[in-house]
Amino acid sequence: MDEVSTPDGSVDPFRSLKRNFLIIGHRALSDGSISLKDLCGASGRWDGIARAITGSLFISHGMRRDTAVHIILLGPGDPPKILSVLGSSVKYLNPDERASSALMRKNLDIHVGTEIGRTTRTSPGIYITRGGLKVALERLEGSTYLLKEEGIDIDMILDHGGEDLTGNLNFILSDDREFFDDELVSMEGHYSEKVSVGPLPLHTYQTIIVVHSKLDRSSELMFINPIS
Repeated sequence: MDEVSTPDGSVDPFRSLKRNFLIIGHRALSDGSISLKDLCGASGRWDGIARAITGSLFISHGMRRDTAVHIILLGPGDPPKILSVLGSSVKYLNPDERASSALMRKNLDIHVGTEIGRTTRTSPGIYITRGGLKVALERLEGSTYLLKEEGIDIDMILDHGGEDLTGNLNFILSDDREFFDDELVSMEGHYSEKVSVGPLPLHTYQTIIVVHSKLDRSSELMFINPIS
């Protein structure tokens, strides 16, 4: 799938691919100090972030070339940053938590400046944007949905809502913490509906996998290729 470029010729990671998962990492470390020996604790639940990245992008023996995952990093180190990983072009990513965290740590150790909204390509298929939730919401385009347990069943949106599956689809999730009140206020007007994937609380990566499955069954357009 072709990646969307900005007027200066650089890739826009927020608009390049059909499926986008935007995840708020409230405690996730935002620099190269991630500890591979303590992803769960000292690293601010990078274990969950790593699973969300791999759950967004990997299929058996392949990669979802139509999908990007964007992690809003608000934890200590160098916040706020948005780490974007594009399934169409990322290299050296493995489904293992420690290996994927190590790759992200290497990218987060790169200085990206302080200009809000500036995006830097730090390695193939990986981009870091200076900013937080507001910047990410302004950069996304297409239909956006907020994933919450009390939302409308996603099947109603996909099967009965007349959703145009040919455009970009964006899904906003939180990490192991609930959305903060100020985050919910900031998101007002930026999403079409609150949607749910089921009655039980799921981990972020599990929710992403369910959404993918629903979209795979609903959409006639598939951009899944084996890893080259």
